[in-house]
Amino acid sequence: MKILELLTSGKCWCKNDLAKTKRGEATMPYHHDAAQWCLIGAIERCYPNDYYTTHHKIEEAIVECYPEAEFDNYDLVVQFNNAKSTTFRKIRRVLRKANV
Repeated sequence: MKILELLTSGKCWCKNDLAKTKRGEATMPYHHDAAQWCLIGAIERCYPNDYYTTHHKIEEAIVECYPEAEFDNYDLVVQFNNAKSTTFRKIRRVLRKANV
């Protein structure tokens, strides 16, 4: 399954946790009660055997889609996902660009 198929609406996406249940409780991305995922959690859920390649594709897509964004050397995907200015629309744009 592609991340685009997992994160079909803003209700499926979250910030600041790898995944959450429908009740908003933090959980692991692959847990059967997971109902929302951040980008990192979605990578873990959809590409457990290709995590690093997928992570790199998303990083490249973020830089291409939002070259004006300034992040430090910490994980770019995490920073982008959790940034106050990041919306679900921006997440979908990056995922389409990365084709994941």
